[in-house]
Amino acid sequence: MISKVINFIKSPLTLVAGISLLATFVIAFLVAFLALGFGAPSILFWPFVVLAIGIQFILFSIFNAPLQQPIQYIPVEPEPIVASTRCAVCDVTNEVPIKWGQENKYECVSCKVSNILLISTKSTQSTIIISNPKVV
Repeated sequence: MISKVINFIKSPLTLVAGISLLATFVIAFLVAFLALGFGAPSILFWPFVVLAIGIQFILFSIFNAPLQQPIQYIPVEPEPIVASTRCAVCDVTNEVPIKWGQENKYECVSCKVSNILLISTKSTQSTIIISNPKVV
């Protein structure tokens, strides 16, 4: 139980909230002391503190209201990738849209035979582009 309390106290959220509340109370006390300095009766010190805290919370909610709006995610369809590939039977070039996560079957536009597009990757060593090559 004590370890949970210690972990809660050490959490970044608690630190930020503590600093924020400390700043709120410091500002409230400064406002109350300024009011006393400008001639307000000392009996109004605590009402000024409470009023300053209330005004700060109201201003916080007004200025942070736009940030409270839920984020709306708009689904974006990726632009289809089209591969130029040759038919396995008649060797005619076909334009085939690649569908990720599916079997890429297509029918040849020439011979009407069903083909499957296999996608593979190959690794190679990276090279440096020579900006001004000299031909010997």
